[in-house]
Amino acid sequence: MSIRDFMLKFLNLQGYKVRGLEYRGNEVLIRVELRRRTGSCPHCGKRCGYLHQYQQERKVWHKVIGEHRIYLVGRKRRWRCKRCGKVFTEEWPLVRKWSRKSREVEVEVLGLLSSHSFRQVEKRYGVSDKASRGVLKKLELVPDWGEELRGRRIRLGIDEHSFRGRDLVITVTNLRRRRVITVLPDDRQETLRRFLSQIPGSIRGKIEEVCIDIKPGFIAAVEKELPGTSIVLDRFHVIHDANRRVELVPKNWTA
Repeated sequence: MSIRDFMLKFLNLQGYKVRGLEYRGNEVLIRVELRRRTGSCPHCGKRCGYLHQYQQERKVWHKVIGEHRIYLVGRKRRWRCKRCGKVFTEEWPLVRKWSRKSREVEVEVLGLLSSHSFRQVEKRYGVSDKASRGVLKKLELVPDWGEELRGRRIRLGIDEHSFRGRDLVITVTNLRRRRVITVLPDDRQETLRRFLSQIPGSIRGKIEEVCIDIKPGFIAAVEKELPGTSIVLDRFHVIHDANRRVELVPKNWTA
C-alpha cells in the first residue's frame, strides 16, 4: 500500500480526490472533490454527467488528531439530469446534507466525551465546549442505513457511553466502516430491543456479528431480535471484569 493510499484510508477519505493541503495554526485544510465524475439523479435514478454549476466553497470538520482539527474544503457540484431535467447537488460521503461536521468527527468527539469532561476535551484536544455540545445535540437518532445497503457483510458495535457519569446513551456503530449508525437516547434494554426489531430485513440478513460489552440486557436483546448472529464480547470489558473478579478473591486464599 502506498503512503497516499494509507493516508486516504487513515483519514477515511476513500471516494475523494485530494487537491491540496493547507495549514492554519492548529487547523489542517484538505482540499477535496469527489472522484466520481457523474451524479445519480435522486428523482429518476439516472446517472448523468452534465455539470450545471459549482456551489460556494464548503468547510467541513472531519477529524481530531491530537490538538489539530482536520477539515475538508471543497465545492460541491450540481448536476442537471437529461432525463427529467431536474438539478440536484451531489452528496459527500460521511457528511449529511447541510452539515458542517462529518460522521467521522462525531464518532471521535463522542468517544472523547465518554471518558473526559467537556473541559478536559477542550483543554487536551482543542475542541470547545460549544463544539462538543453541538455534536451531541445534532447527532441524528434516526438510523442511516445507506452505506450498509450498498455493502455485503456487516459487523455492528453496540456500546454504552456516559457523559461525566450521567446521561447514558447507546451508540450503534458499523465496525467495518468505523461510523456511527445511530445514537439511542438511553441505555435501557427495551430501547435497544425496539431499535433492533426495526432494522430492515435487507440489512438484518447481512449482519454477521455484533460486538457488545458484558451487559446481560444487551446480550438478551441481541439474542431475541437477531437470532443466529454471532455475539462478540468487547475485550476491554472482558479484561475489566476479570480484573474485578481477581480483586474480589481474598488475599490469603490458596488453590
